[in-house]
Amino acid sequence: MPLISTQAPCCDNSLTAAPTWKQLSPIVCQFNVKRLNPGKKTASLVPGIAFMPKALCIFGLVVAGLFLLIFGLDLAIGYPFNGSNRIMMDIPMVFCSIALGFLSWTTLREQI
Repeated sequence: MPLISTQAPCCDNSLTAAPTWKQLSPIVCQFNVKRLNPGKKTASLVPGIAFMPKALCIFGLVVAGLFLLIFGLDLAIGYPFNGSNRIMMDIPMVFCSIALGFLSWTTLREQI
C-alpha cells in the first residue's frame, strides 16, 4: 500500500492539474492588497513589509560611508591599514564603496 495516494480527492479517480503560481498570483495579490489596505494603493502585500527595503537601503548607505571613510583614510594617510600593497586594495574598495552608496541611494529614492 503506497504512503502517498496518487488519486485525486474526488471520487472519479481522475488527476486534475493544480493551477500554477503565475496563474494565481494576480488573484492573490489583488485580494491581499484590497483586504489589508482598503482604499489604498500599495506595493507591499503585508503591513509593515515596506519598512525592510528602506532599512536595507539606509544600512547600505551607512556601510558604504564607513568603507569609504576607512579605505579613503588608508589611501590618503596610511591609517588604519599600513600594509605593503595597500594601494592595490584601497583603490578598488573606494570604488566599490562609491558604487554601493550610489546603488543604495538610487534604490532608496525609488522606495520613497
